[in-house]
Amino acid sequence: MFSIGVMDIAQRSKRMEIASDITAISDISSKSLDSAQESAERIASLDRKVDELDALIGKFKVC
Repeated sequence: MFSIGVMDIAQRSKRMEIASDITAISDISSKSLDSAQESAERIASLDRKVDELDALIGKFKVC
């Protein structure tokens, strides 16, 4: 009986360790997603600015 209790405690400990690792991975994934979304927004903003600059350059005439 004693060995079964020890095994149960060891299994619980491993489950808690795995759950902690899964939580850490989830947190990292969430931060990565946030960073990717921010990057996408900045790229879109830069793309708009490039279009604006292109339009401004198009107004210049070489004499």
